[in-house]
Amino acid sequence: MRRTPLTLLPVATLSLAIALMAGRSDDVDAATPPQAGVIAQASVTAPGSRVEAEQALDATVAAALIGAVAGQFDEKDVEVRLIDVDVEDASLRDRQLIGRGELRLGDSDEWIAFGFEALYDTVESVVSYPRLTVGEGATADPVSLDASIARTLGDRAETALTNEFSQQPVSLTLEDVRSIDAGGRYLRVEASGTADFGREGNAAAQVHGLFDQQKDRWVRVSYELGEAPAPWAANRVASR
Repeated sequence: MRRTPLTLLPVATLSLAIALMAGRSDDVDAATPPQAGVIAQASVTAPGSRVEAEQALDATVAAALIGAVAGQFDEKDVEVRLIDVDVEDASLRDRQLIGRGELRLGDSDEWIAFGFEALYDTVESVVSYPRLTVGEGATADPVSLDASIARTLGDRAETALTNEFSQQPVSLTLEDVRSIDAGGRYLRVEASGTADFGREGNAAAQVHGLFDQQKDRWVRVSYELGEAPAPWAANRVASR
C-alpha cells in the first residue's frame, strides 16, 4: 500500500480558528469555502507547476481535515494545527489520512496533542468524520462506575445514541471506564460498555470523552458501536 506524506504549509497558515456550536458534521467538504467565523488560508495563487498543484491540493485536504477535527468539540473556539499527515491508498477513490496534530480549546493556553485517522473522498472532495486519539503517552487509570465523571459521560453518550436511533429504544451501560491526563487542564476518558437495543439485540460500545477540569464540563463526547478498533493513529504514527 502506497504511503506518502502530505505536503503541509507552514503551521501558521494551517492553523484554524473556528467559532462553532455543539454538533457533529460527518463530512467536511474540501471544495466548500470556509464559513463565517473560520480563519484559514490554503492557497492564494494559481498553481504554476505540478509541485505547486500538489501543494494546493494538499492545502485543500488539510483545511478540510482541520475543519472536521474542530467540529468534534463542544467549544466556541477551537484552534487546530497539523504536525504531519501520511496518505495511503484505501481504494481507487478514497485516501486514508493518518497523522498527528495539536489543538487548543477556548481560552486555554494549552496545546493538546492528538492522533487521527480519516478518509478523504477524492471524487466528492470531502473528509470523513476523523477518529481521534487525544493525548499521548499517559497511563490510563481506572475510574469507578459510580464516579460523577463516569456517570455524566454515560449520560451524554446515551443521549447521543438516543438521538441517532430515535425510532427504537436504546440504553447504554458502561462496564469499564479509564481516565488519562491530556495536559494539566483536560482529562481524556475512555469507556467500554454495551448498547441495548431491546428486541434488536445488543452491541458493544466504545465511548471517548474529553473533560475540562477547570470549567467542570465535557468538551467532547463521541461513541462507536462494535468492538474496540485496532490501535489508533497516535500509536501508528509514533511507530514509524
